[in-house]
Amino acid sequence: MRAAWAVLALLLVPPALAADLLKWQDAQGRWHYGDTPPAGRARAVQAAPAPTPADRQAADARTAALEQYNRAKDREWAAEARDREKAWRARTRATERLSRDGRAAISGPRRARR
Repeated sequence: MRAAWAVLALLLVPPALAADLLKWQDAQGRWHYGDTPPAGRARAVQAAPAPTPADRQAADARTAALEQYNRAKDREWAAEARDREKAWRARTRATERLSRDGRAAISGPRRARR
């Protein structure tokens, strides 16, 4: 999980460090972005401001809350998996006991014989 956040941070840092971002429209009306414009046809685009320490703290708090939620969900899913496995083992043991005793395991309601 930490690796995913590190990769995300690395992907977001280079655009923030870019010096100038330029935007221009070609003859067909399509917009282009880059750091080197065609001859005199570009205008500068306002770059996003650098994050403040408060922004970083808020992001860290959101990350911590998300990690806490994920850990709680992992524990919940693990407990459910343990419960399913316990039930499966109990059914298996009961079936083995019935087979050993020479009785058929009953998987559904009994039907009256005529």
